[in-house]
Amino acid sequence: MIKAAGRAIIEKRNAILQHDGWEMTEASGLPFEETPPSSTDSEAMGGFVAVAKVGTIPEGQGRSFVVAGRQIAIFCRAGEYFATSDFCPHMGAPIADGYVDVDGGVVCPWHAWKFRLSDGCWLDNPKSKTRLECFPVRIHEGNIEIAIPQTATTPHDE
Repeated sequence: MIKAAGRAIIEKRNAILQHDGWEMTEASGLPFEETPPSSTDSEAMGGFVAVAKVGTIPEGQGRSFVVAGRQIAIFCRAGEYFATSDFCPHMGAPIADGYVDVDGGVVCPWHAWKFRLSDGCWLDNPKSKTRLECFPVRIHEGNIEIAIPQTATTPHDE
C-alpha cells in the first residue's frame, strides 16, 4: 500500500512539473531547466548522477527528484547540499516537503519526526536504528550530483 501511495505521489509531482513547463529528462525523469550531462554506464551502476543545477534548490528547503527509479530529496542548508530518501521511515511522508531547521535537521511534514541531514539519524531517538537513508553529494561543473549504491533498497522493500 505504501509503495502504491509513493508511486501516486511521484506520478502527481511529475504531472505538475510537466504542466508547469519543466523539461523531463529521459534518463531520470527529473525536472531540469536544461538537460543534464549524459550519464555513463558506470554512473548508472552506482556512480554520481547529475540531479539539478546549483542554485535551483532554495536555501533552507528541499526538493524531490526521481533518480535511478528512486524518489530522492535534496536539501540546501547553509550553502551545502544533502540527499536523502524522500520517504520518511515512519509512515512514508514526502520528507522533501519537511521543515529544514537551523540545527541541520529536517522535520517530517506529517508527524514531526526529525532527522539529521548529514547522516539520517532520528534525532527524536538517536539510539534507535531507525534512520533516514542518506546519499553522497558532490558539486561538479555547476550540477548537484548524488550517488546511489547499486545494492540500495528502500525501507518499504524490506
